[in-house]
Amino acid sequence: MDQQGTAAVPRIVIGGVQSGAGKTTVAVGLMRALAARGLRVQGFKSGPDYIDPHAYGWATGRPGRNLDTYFMTPAQVQNAFAQGAAGADVAVVEGVMGLFDGVDGSGELGSTAYLAKLLGAPVLLVIDASASARSVAAVALGFQHFDPNVRLAGVICNRVGGDRHVAMLREALAGVGIPLVGALGHQPGLQIPEGRLGLALSGETEGLSRWIAAAGQCVAEQVDLDQVLALARGAGPLPDHGTPGAQPDPDPFAPSAAGQYRGLRIGVARDAAFWFYYEDTFDLFRHWGVEPVFFSPLADSKLPAGIHGLYLGGGVPEQHAAALAGNEAMRREVAAACRQGLPILAEGGGYLYLLEGLIGEDGTFHPMAGCVPGVARVHPWLQAFGYRQAEPGSIRGHLFHYARVEGDGEGLPAWRLYRPDGTFERADGYRRGPVTGSFLHIHHASQPAAMEAFLAQCREAAAGGKGSD
Repeated sequence: MDQQGTAAVPRIVIGGVQSGAGKTTVAVGLMRALAARGLRVQGFKSGPDYIDPHAYGWATGRPGRNLDTYFMTPAQVQNAFAQGAAGADVAVVEGVMGLFDGVDGSGELGSTAYLAKLLGAPVLLVIDASASARSVAAVALGFQHFDPNVRLAGVICNRVGGDRHVAMLREALAGVGIPLVGALGHQPGLQIPEGRLGLALSGETEGLSRWIAAAGQCVAEQVDLDQVLALARGAGPLPDHGTPGAQPDPDPFAPSAAGQYRGLRIGVARDAAFWFYYEDTFDLFRHWGVEPVFFSPLADSKLPAGIHGLYLGGGVPEQHAAALAGNEAMRREVAAACRQGLPILAEGGGYLYLLEGLIGEDGTFHPMAGCVPGVARVHPWLQAFGYRQAEPGSIRGHLFHYARVEGDGEGLPAWRLYRPDGTFERADGYRRGPVTGSFLHIHHASQPAAMEAFLAQCREAAAGGKGSD
């Protein structure tokens, strides 16, 4: 799907000076406020985060999506944007960390700024103005001049102190030619419901709904929505980032790939314990003719009938360990499917579910499916975080986990993991026969090799008569 040089959905990027400036409040509030006007709004997140895009769905009624310049080539970024935003009136893209923060300190790869340039999108910079006034103009001016190819279109100040403070901020920014597009005051209802992974989404959802409503109302009242829409509509066509004479990227969505796995039915774990999935993966399934059949390891007693493989995505099984352990029927079902040779692909939390057991922070042991040797112990601090390069296959992925696996058995590691600078880190996960599990999260629509290998196993198993009854 070549979208370069053609009309594109109006779009705006919400960047920040640093993490904690208020990007998520502004972005989700803006999505909600624009949707309340009757607009079809598509939310995107810069980077590999699963958490914030889940909130975008609540705010807009459309599944949130990711755009990641470490996983994706420039052409893939633009195609993923065009495909995800199809049918929308406006797209709101939330950045990650500070505007220019990326994979390392020397380049723009992985940064919100680089994504904004690939999309040709204007940027609204969110600044925490709680302890400053005229200095906000100096900060904004520095960001504007750091990379003149990033179009800084305006500023939204967060945590302002009142009308006089807003007037001072507006005057200071006008002095350097940067408009103040909005100013959000201190409001108790805007306190983000936090969980250990960030925005709290896996537990009580009423608080999340209230927060989204409060953020939407605040943005509607304190941000110039007409100005935001004018900026978004002025973005124009997606820029051409191709290299003359270069070979086009392999495209898993190419017409020639349509239906190549037609007839395969894949059981996908999806509930409050397992919900870390990229929406693009299911787009890819549909393009390839794969039918995802969703089930709940928390609530269901049997696997879906007639499936040819299991895909257990990431999530927070440690927060539901007692309930997962208590559903003995499902644990037996998964263990039996494993013994019978049903192909299984597990990532992050799904990998934990395949182990013999999970030890919570309080020291309680919870039995899991027992398909993979080893026990995971949950720690109060992160065990791994960030981008990784994985071999075999030169796959790029992302780690974010608090658990560490103790013990191993007969089987190969799923991956050899390297940091983005090429430094070897460790072997990760487990691979034996048709079972692969690891902590690595992969964006399969841009890195399709691992999913294709899994689906090829599923097709082979289906031809051999292996599958769930």
